[in-house]
Amino acid sequence: MSDTSSRTHHRVCHLCEAMYGLVIQTEGDNVADIRGDKDDPLRRGHVCPKAVALQDIHEDPDRLRKPMKRIRSAPGDYQHVEIEWPEALDLAANALASTIEKQGVDAVGAYLGNPSVHNYGMLTHQRNLSDIRRFVRDGNVASDHYRQIGRRHVRDNNSWMHNHHRLMMKGKSRCQLLMHPDDVAKEGWQSGMFVTIQSRVGEVDAELVASDEKMPGVVSLPHGYGHGLAGTRGEVASRHAGVSCNDITDDQFVDQLPGNAAVNGVSVQLSAAAA
Repeated sequence: MSDTSSRTHHRVCHLCEAMYGLVIQTEGDNVADIRGDKDDPLRRGHVCPKAVALQDIHEDPDRLRKPMKRIRSAPGDYQHVEIEWPEALDLAANALASTIEKQGVDAVGAYLGNPSVHNYGMLTHQRNLSDIRRFVRDGNVASDHYRQIGRRHVRDNNSWMHNHHRLMMKGKSRCQLLMHPDDVAKEGWQSGMFVTIQSRVGEVDAELVASDEKMPGVVSLPHGYGHGLAGTRGEVASRHAGVSCNDITDDQFVDQLPGNAAVNGVSVQLSAAAA
């Protein structure tokens, strides 16, 4: 039986660097409505026609739903077959790394469109490409660990707006740990319970929410929470203190390319929180 439930999604339009806040209504797998998010503190509900046209892109019958792999069935005869994202990413990463290792970083080029082309940091991509093999080699974690990544909600904008009552007093708590439903089932857990997230340097407890927007093996705790410290003036923020992902960020986990501390991809273990 097909899913016909109604859901509301708060997203941003990714078609340009303006990043307009959107409210998207869906009926099962179908998009029912797209409009500007009036709670977006920057855009205040205004969008351009491209944002509304996201429904046309989503429903375009010619849109690729999955990566396609070209397979040669005979000399001069090729077919394209659907594959899953993990396989596609592994194929691309290994091919890039192998090419760079054999022929140097200048053997690989990158085409950047909108909005990445406005990010000058992404234009200096050669060192990034040359680091792919190391990243692929070191990217795995122990079978009983997960990779913790951060996230931002359009009404949070990091912690800058947490003390604004109109933004923080509305809606459900957003300081939750998102986890893929398959991983939740594997652990024997359910949404709404609290889990302990432990890294090498510390641990915090957060409410668990199953979300198919996260990859298996990845969990997400948002940036900017952990309010309520003595001596601060964040009265509104302190009512929604949450927990700080900085408390589990490992100072010895370093992004080797720039040499900075890595705040995403931290290896963590999860357990049911004590009652």
